[in-house]
Amino acid sequence: LHKAPSNQVDIAGSMYSHYQQAIAMRHAYPALARGELLDMQASDRTLGFQRELDGQIIYCIFNLSEEAVQVDMPAGEWQVIEQKLDGLVVPETGEKVMLNAWHYVIALQILEK
Repeated sequence: LHKAPSNQVDIAGSMYSHYQQAIAMRHAYPALARGELLDMQASDRTLGFQRELDGQIIYCIFNLSEEAVQVDMPAGEWQVIEQKLDGLVVPETGEKVMLNAWHYVIALQILEK
């Protein structure tokens, strides 16, 4: 019973906290929940796609393997929006990113004004 949701409220790193943060991110970025799925790509170790809604473009790339993998970011300027779900890896050059085992990046495209 120690893993019951009622026992995990306000405990950093708990499964309850993880899902609260994931749901909050979906509310903050409508493209994640309702956006059109664009440019899905899968390999033996990664899954990547973009979602777009009303000009908001989100890029998600997931390392589905036990080994680190280097992936190309799509063209453009991206800002990592997910920082609390333990997947954050910030691209140093904006062109490639190293994803540790089971990690991911969720990023928002910065559009020129």
